[in-house]
Amino acid sequence: MKSLPECEEYRTDKKIVLQENRSKITFLNLNQDKILKIKIDGCVINDNNVLRCDYAIVLCNEVEIYIELKGSDISHAVKQIESTITLLSEDSKKVIAQLGEIDKISKPDKVAL
Repeated sequence: MKSLPECEEYRTDKKIVLQENRSKITFLNLNQDKILKIKIDGCVINDNNVLRCDYAIVLCNEVEIYIELKGSDISHAVKQIESTITLLSEDSKKVIAQLGEIDKISKPDKVAL
């Protein structure tokens, strides 16, 4: 993945929470591995004319997970993730996409890393 250090943060927390507006997803990092959290929307990609997802995380095995947090319009979220992968990923074999769809009633999604 292309690097932009001012948009990156290493985390070793047991729970890595990504949130935007009312949508949230929690990644369980029970081994407290060193995970790279990247803010895509508004940091790596600032151009409002470019489709982009909200976040990416990179695991210690270099697997890239692209995350779009949505309450609705899932088809648009897929386009945002696809666009971001095309722009930033250097190895599509290491890519995983994740949609965080949260409604007002349900608890946040939790994903084990």
